[in-house]
Amino acid sequence: MYISAAAKRLYLKISGSQTDLKPVFVLAHGLGTDHRYALLQGLKAKLQRHGTVVQFDFAGYGHSSTGLRFRKVSSYVADLSTVISWLRSQQAYKERQIVVIGHSLGGLATLLKLGQANNGIDAAVLIAVNAQPQRLYQDYLQRGLLKQLKKESHIGRQRVAVDFWKDRKSVLPLKFARRIRKPVLLIYGTEDHINPPAEGRLLYGVIPNRHKKLALIKTDHHFDTTSARNQLYKLLIKWFQTYVS
Repeated sequence: MYISAAAKRLYLKISGSQTDLKPVFVLAHGLGTDHRYALLQGLKAKLQRHGTVVQFDFAGYGHSSTGLRFRKVSSYVADLSTVISWLRSQQAYKERQIVVIGHSLGGLATLLKLGQANNGIDAAVLIAVNAQPQRLYQDYLQRGLLKQLKKESHIGRQRVAVDFWKDRKSVLPLKFARRIRKPVLLIYGTEDHINPPAEGRLLYGVIPNRHKKLALIKTDHHFDTTSARNQLYKLLIKWFQTYVS
C-alpha cells in the first residue's frame, strides 16, 4: 500500500498480529537499501509473532517516490514522521505502542525524530547509528569514497542528493540525543568500521534518562552472520519485556 505527504508517495507493507494489545514495530532501513534489507527482513520474520510489523521504503528507494533529491537525512526524518503520523491517524494503531527499529541512516532518522517533541514514538532501537557526522565525512574522504558532481554526490557506489553532506553535517545527533525521554536501546557491532561502538558510547552518555541500554555484538555494520542476528533478536525480546508491553 502507499501513503502520501509533501508530494511523495511512500510504500508500506504491514504484516503480523493485528491484536490491539500488541505493539507496532516500524522498521527503518539505511542508505542504499529498502524494506527488503536482509537484516530487517530477518527481524520482521521474528517480530511479527509479537505484534504488527510495518516496513516502508524511504523516498528515493524501493517502491516509494524516486529521485536523488530525496536521498538525504532531512528527507528520511520527514518520511518517518509521515509513517508515524499515518499510524497514529488509524483506528487500528493510534492507541497501540509504536516501537521504531532503525539501522544506520534509518536509525539516525529515528534518533532525530525521538529528539522532537510529541514524536508519537513509545520506544526505539538504534542499530549502528552515527554520532559524529564530521568524523564520518573525514573518514570517507580519506578513504577516497566521496565524489561531488554537479547534480549528485557519491558515497562509494551509492548515489545521493547533491547536498547530502551539507544536510548531513547540519544535523548534530548528540544535540538531539540530549532531548530523548523515551526508552531506547543502542546496539553496535564490535567490528563495525563505519559506526564503531565509540559512537554508541557517546550517544548513551548524553541521553538524559534511565531507560536506556547500550549493547555490543561481535559483528560488522550489517550484522551479516546468523549468530549475530540471533543475538540481536534475543536482545530485542529481552528489552521489550521491560519496556514494551
